Amino acid sequence: MGGPQEQDSVAPTTTNTHWARGVLMERGIDPSAHPVRALRALRKADRRLSLGSARYLADAAAGRPQRRGHTRSPFLE
Repeated sequence: MGGPQEQDSVAPTTTNTHWARGVLMERGIDPSAHPVRALRALRKADRRLSLGSARYLADAAAGRPQRRGHTRSPFLE
């Protein structure tokens, strides 16, 4: 399956983001322009990804900064 967690690496976030970018490039999806398509493509590529994990990877692949310190629950976003 070749999912994001199967590779040994010093920086797993970098490896996972690289994997996500590769999946999206293979499918011709721009995660900035089509975030929902990006989520679906990532979850199809690795069924183990939760919606939250796929969203994190899609945001990272699009180059959007991590949202830290926000007061709202991530379940409400």
